Amino acid sequence: MDNLSPDKKLARYEQALRDIINPIGAMRRDLPAGYSLDGHAAVLAADNPETYKDIARKALGDES
Repeated sequence: MDNLSPDKKLARYEQALRDIINPIGAMRRDLPAGYSLDGHAAVLAADNPETYKDIARKALGDES
């Protein structure tokens, strides 16, 4: 179980909500330097409910 402070957990959850609101922006942000986003694949990922579940699971970490 992670030992993050309540403020850090809140920040992580808020970022997850922003990523859920704008998943393509989150994908762009997380790209390694020098890589570009495949627009078609990004739209397909944004249309997939698993994308949002993955964002939430990552934010919850060991709590889920």
